[in-house]
Amino acid sequence: MKDIANVAATYPDTADGIELELSFEHMKLIYIRDIKLHRLNFSLAVSAIWFAVGLCAFIYLVTN
Repeated sequence: MKDIANVAATYPDTADGIELELSFEHMKLIYIRDIKLHRLNFSLAVSAIWFAVGLCAFIYLVTN
């Protein structure tokens, strides 16, 4: 189990190390945002397909 002192000891000490760590965290946020956008686009496409199939099934059942 980690305590606060151990976690704080792992932080970078130099300005370059801090900049590198912040850049890494920024890249992680960009990656997470891209995954969320991909999932949103996929779900919207599946919803549109589901709506179209449901509408076609409804029209088919009403006309027969």
